[in-house]
Amino acid sequence: MVSIREAKGFTFIEMMVVLAIMSVAMFVLVPRVINGILERGTIPLSEMNKLLDKAKHEAASKKETLKLKFVLGSNNYYYGEKQYSLPEGAELLEARVNEKRPEGLEFSVRIYPDGICDYFRLKLSNDKRIVSRPLLCEVKIEGV
Repeated sequence: MVSIREAKGFTFIEMMVVLAIMSVAMFVLVPRVINGILERGTIPLSEMNKLLDKAKHEAASKKETLKLKFVLGSNNYYYGEKQYSLPEGAELLEARVNEKRPEGLEFSVRIYPDGICDYFRLKLSNDKRIVSRPLLCEVKIEGV
């Protein structure tokens, strides 16, 4: 007869500890892997998000509203004196800022010191749309 002390195996507590560690690891890793897969094809969009993050921090430190400038019919946008390109070199066909069409070809998106930005939607020539998330001051792409 085998005594209880000689029995091989895991206790319930040991299994629960391992399960808890695996759950935490999955909770941390899965969103990063999924975001990596979704963002893989949109490197210029990641650059736009990095620029918005930089502008958000600059606006907060300077305590003033900053602007990101766009031009309809162009594939570029501007922050300060520097020029950036839209994803995949697509042209900007149509835009709405805070649900209003801009007057004229040039328009601005404001980044505020409290870390938010204007709501904007940009329709590109490649049938994709760039849409802002104002409270996060970041953008996502639609129509992929």
